[in-house]
Amino acid sequence: MKKFLSLVLALVMTMSLVTVSAGAKDFTDSSKIQYAEAVDVMSAVKVIDGYTDGSFNPTATLTRGAAAKIICNLILGPTAASALVADAAPYKDVAANHPFAGYIAYCQKTGIISGYADGTFKPANSLTGYAFMKMLLGALGYDAANEGYTGPNWSINVAKQAISIGLNDGLKGEFNGVKAVNREEACLYAFNTLNATMVEYTNQTIVIANGTVKTDKVAKDMENNARTETIKDDNKMQFAEKYFTNLEKTATADDFGRPANEWTYKNTKIGTYVDYTLMVAEYTNGVSGKEVYNKVGKTAMDKYDVAAYVDGNDASKTVLPNVAKDNKDDLTGTDTGVLTQVFVNDDEKEAVVTEINTYLGIADSDYSAKKDEADFTVYGLKKSGKVHVMDKADDGKSYVSFKVSGEDFDVSKVEEDDAYLFTVAAGEVQTFVPAETIKDTEITSFKKGSNVTVGGTKYEFNAAAYFDAKALKVYTGENNNDTINLKDTTYNVYLDTYGNLIGLEEVDAIDNYVFITGADENSSNLATKTTDANAIFLDGTSKVIEVSKTKGDGIDNADISPVINKWFTYTVDKNGVYTLKDINDNYAKGDKVGQSKKQAGDIEIDKKHVSLDGSGIFTRVYGNADSIYLTASLKKVTKDADENYVVISGVDNVTTGVKNASIKTWDAAQAKKDVDSKNATATSFWAANGVSNGVYTLFKDNGYVIAAVVVGDDAASTKNLVFSHKKDVELESYDKTEDEWTWTRKVVNAKGEEIVLTEKSDSLSELNKMVKGMWYQVKYDAKGNVISVEPASTALSDVKKEYITSFGDIETAVNDNDTVLLEMVKTKLVDNALTKKLTLKGSTLYDATSAKLGVAVDDDTNIVFIQKNDNKETTSFETGVKALETALKNLNEVSKDTYSYEFSAYIEDGIATTVVIRDLTAGEYEGSKPATKADYTFDTLTAEVNNNGKIVFSDATCADISGWDFKAPATAEYTISVAGGAARTYKQTLTAGAVNTLATQLTVPGLTVKNGTDLAIDVVVTFTGNDNNTYTVSGTCYIA
Repeated sequence: MKKFLSLVLALVMTMSLVTVSAGAKDFTDSSKIQYAEAVDVMSAVKVIDGYTDGSFNPTATLTRGAAAKIICNLILGPTAASALVADAAPYKDVAANHPFAGYIAYCQKTGIISGYADGTFKPANSLTGYAFMKMLLGALGYDAANEGYTGPNWSINVAKQAISIGLNDGLKGEFNGVKAVNREEACLYAFNTLNATMVEYTNQTIVIANGTVKTDKVAKDMENNARTETIKDDNKMQFAEKYFTNLEKTATADDFGRPANEWTYKNTKIGTYVDYTLMVAEYTNGVSGKEVYNKVGKTAMDKYDVAAYVDGNDASKTVLPNVAKDNKDDLTGTDTGVLTQVFVNDDEKEAVVTEINTYLGIADSDYSAKKDEADFTVYGLKKSGKVHVMDKADDGKSYVSFKVSGEDFDVSKVEEDDAYLFTVAAGEVQTFVPAETIKDTEITSFKKGSNVTVGGTKYEFNAAAYFDAKALKVYTGENNNDTINLKDTTYNVYLDTYGNLIGLEEVDAIDNYVFITGADENSSNLATKTTDANAIFLDGTSKVIEVSKTKGDGIDNADISPVINKWFTYTVDKNGVYTLKDINDNYAKGDKVGQSKKQAGDIEIDKKHVSLDGSGIFTRVYGNADSIYLTASLKKVTKDADENYVVISGVDNVTTGVKNASIKTWDAAQAKKDVDSKNATATSFWAANGVSNGVYTLFKDNGYVIAAVVVGDDAASTKNLVFSHKKDVELESYDKTEDEWTWTRKVVNAKGEEIVLTEKSDSLSELNKMVKGMWYQVKYDAKGNVISVEPASTALSDVKKEYITSFGDIETAVNDNDTVLLEMVKTKLVDNALTKKLTLKGSTLYDATSAKLGVAVDDDTNIVFIQKNDNKETTSFETGVKALETALKNLNEVSKDTYSYEFSAYIEDGIATTVVIRDLTAGEYEGSKPATKADYTFDTLTAEVNNNGKIVFSDATCADISGWDFKAPATAEYTISVAGGAARTYKQTLTAGAVNTLATQLTVPGLTVKNGTDLAIDVVVTFTGNDNNTYTVSGTCYIA
């Protein structure tokens, strides 16, 4: 396969990197390399390498020292050159141990280079084009003194000789000898040196008119008597034939039919490259047969072997008859965006006309790391035998599938729906580069099949412009005679390398999808033209929209029903009216998307069950990491006594990624049962086809699920219940471009974990609804942002006992439901306060109202404790029965109020997965707290409980610091345990004073002791001394 072509296309490739002896295709910055053939060959023979970071850095300036190394590598070979050393400093600024000293010394000795008049070489300085060409001419054998490369006008002589022998061949732009040479230019000049003929000198005797005899040295081409013609068969010695005998150049043709050179080194192929020295003309638009005839020339047309190729396929019979001196019409196949190149080889008496089309390819899926490839659909092509040909047929079948391998091109960054430009020949992809895309733009004017104007710029149609026939013609009224107003539609415009339009796609055909659950007549003054429809969008938002009945596929009077349940694409006009377009429910090849429905129960969607029913040619479609599952909420709608509907009213949960889903669908009977459970009486009569159930799937043309609206049980919805344990909402950021604010709020989820909720909008509307101390049901969009907050007391059904407020309801609730929320709190919204002391018997939690059934806990139960101390509330998280037992013991025994706390539990399958206790006393529970190491220890520390139930101290002395005074800040921390149980910690702020009077200040704040026995009190006092250093003194005392 001819993988690496030196097209004039502005190729933009990024390929895998190799740091030593890499070709242009291997460097990390390969897309920036203009002279790929030169870099490939010079890298293969190890004359020049890249950097250790894998880059080539083509535009970096070549230094004089690096130039000397290149010359030595050329003449001696890289192995011998690397062994060069300098016995002494060749120049006063080049020490013998300088990295380039050996190279510079060799070039100085052989007369290839010279330094400055002041005795310096300046190895780090840049090198002009003239100076590097002079070095290369020296390597070819030219004598600087004899050829006038020194003294006045030396640069003119160098340029004249270098250009005459082709050392600047292939240079883009004019040669500027004054400009510093960069690395890739140096590579090109050195590469041309490999192809150049060497010279040697002979003495020539000349008799001048006055009889004087003069002998001059005259340069002549060096003969190649060994007949090792590896570069050019001309009996002359090319530089590479003398110094790189294992390097070989062979004339051939590339896969497009263009004359090319194939390079091999030590019998290993380097690559095949177009021989642009033979190209006489190039076009990227239509060109007349007369113009091409004149470029080829009459002699060549009459006497040479002339051929023509289109995408590498022989087209001589169709193209060459039109190459005529009197044909002013465009040559067959030449057109906008078609690369036409004309080559004439006078030596071989051959001429070639080639035409290369560019095609648009769209990625079918993300890059597969396992297969190291990406799948593409390439449009405007069809397979004809073993080759591909352009096909402009408007039948929806003009496309070919290609697997693009990572061995040939860098496909690692390819994502689904990415647009790339392809050239194709010999049945294979030849070039592969990203297409420039103008995204989400409006078309201000157009000429059918000719051009479009975007943002004031006119873009002509590429000859192979083809992607979505509807997108290319939708504005002409050719699809169902439905003309779309350009102002109501936005497009993605794809451009070829030459700036022509090669593809056009409506934005709504990519990501503007909406699920319409039902529709009603609109009562507005536009009622004859619009209708109201309930819509669900991919982010989980649900709202009533106004839909056009006259544009698009719409919803006409015959379609109006509470239950529609279909996916559409859409556009929105400036008045907010939606234009809907049908999505095929019998998918056919060529459709960008399809939809299906399966109205049945017990369809599982999770990491083990990733497929759903498809439609048309897709029997099954598959969920992936990007698939969105929208779990529907249902309600009953009654139009008449015998016409009741189960309607999808919104979204309860949004799950992104099939591995994160845990859903089981409901059939019609289960859906009816759900809506009836919310009503006092059962429904007897249901409308035909009026019960929403099962799953409604939207999928792409690659067979992967985009989104699915699911009616059923969503086990993942437990994450939607959160407990508000914080009072504040934070303002996090503002995006001026989107005019969007971001707010966050910390909550505890049903798993007993602290999480952060995020709301993004232009104004705060949901997170501020939360009241501290309550449970809420939260709904999210597909990006995990909050879109709805509702108290659990109203969001969950108390009829079905999903939500209960007393222990007496536990038995019924857990028997009827997999998950139950027990909430016993008192706030301004909910008044279900705990009225009895809680007790733990074994692994079951009871209150005094129920002797039959309590809340079961186990070692995996998450315990959330919320306490307040010094007006600062803290939350701690523990796990298991022991932690709950310790907490209740402290709450019930230390506190004067035996049930001064609030309680709630999330119960799953009869066992509490999370218990939340909010202590209404002033203490802070911290579990078993390790002792704090102090600088000093109290000699005496005595405490007692006074008549008011307060713990006070009569002695607190430390001889080591008895004469000290202390300053603020100063604090006392008390850790108190009862009968060896878990401890509670209290903090007190002290005022400045003397250390020996500490006892008069020490009092445990916020604690009233009911039964002051068997108390252990650890005290740590932290204070600032007169020297402004911080000290601690600690001790322990007991109250029996």
